[in-house]
Amino acid sequence: MTLQDQHYLKAWGMVAELERRFAVNDHPGAVRLLAYFNRAHMGSYQAALDSPTRPADIEATRAYRSKYGFGLNAEQELAKNLGLFSRLGWSDGANEAWTFADVDRTATLGLT
Repeated sequence: MTLQDQHYLKAWGMVAELERRFAVNDHPGAVRLLAYFNRAHMGSYQAALDSPTRPADIEATRAYRSKYGFGLNAEQELAKNLGLFSRLGWSDGANEAWTFADVDRTATLGLT
């Protein structure tokens, strides 16, 4: 079930992404920086923990709050059909997720 918040001036999000493409020895690469800021009807993790209600109820703490985060993605071709990538992410972690994954910190490194 999907609930939509019709309070457009109270619930909204902004996303920005910057990208820089380059080449190292004729092998393409890219670095991307993502930033987001959401304002929505979200619960507060701390308010849920501070409440005497057990089990803690995040829905009972919902109010219009802000949440922000950042991401960094880098990828580099090492040879034809072989590449290296890395992704890092950070979120403020104070409030319930609205649009992005409910993860405060993430790191990934891999080959493609």
